[in-house]
Amino acid sequence: RADAQFSALQQWYAGSVGQNIWRAEKALLDRHLPHLFGYHLMTLGVCPSLPLVEASPIHHCFSLSEAASASPNIAARCHAYALPIENESVDVAVLHHSLDYSDTPHQLLRETARVLMPYGSVLIFGFQRCSTLGVQHALQKRWSPLNTVAAHNSLSVHRLHDWLTLLNFEIVESTHTVYVPPQLGEAARSHLQWLERWGSKSKLPWGSVYCVLARKTVVGVRP
Repeated sequence: RADAQFSALQQWYAGSVGQNIWRAEKALLDRHLPHLFGYHLMTLGVCPSLPLVEASPIHHCFSLSEAASASPNIAARCHAYALPIENESVDVAVLHHSLDYSDTPHQLLRETARVLMPYGSVLIFGFQRCSTLGVQHALQKRWSPLNTVAAHNSLSVHRLHDWLTLLNFEIVESTHTVYVPPQLGEAARSHLQWLERWGSKSKLPWGSVYCVLARKTVVGVRP
């Protein structure tokens, strides 16, 4: 299943809708990563060919994947619910839609918390179900079971915030992007750029993609 999703998502991100999504995600990566420091950066993504960490100042960046057919850039193939990483050894983690396509998203988040250093950061991207793209994926998932791109979890941002809080994370920033339907052509999208600006300024929770930046905190020890 992981290999089929990998191949389908590679093709999807190479298409017009995927490219519209990627440009917005790349803008958020370029905004956040230069301010996240450390020695080791781990990425778990659904499309390893995307240059997720170009803007990062961290020298040692490595990627993990569940797909056997992943690109040579992948350091290891592993199950997302059991990362082959030592406890508290990673400074920054980027989860690029990996929660969307995980069979055990909560366990993946627990594993990410385990491998992160105290005060380490995680940057999470996911598809927002309350959006035009989310509705389209929901319909495709219902009527086209073989559509592996649409067959992802409908994890709400509110639930994600709850999970992160339970795992002792502090929510640093939670944003949405791609308010203009990415399925539209370039001409229509250019006429609707006011919607993108208005949605971003108003911080409306209706963008096709959410981005959550969280920091791992340390529980105080009482004598």
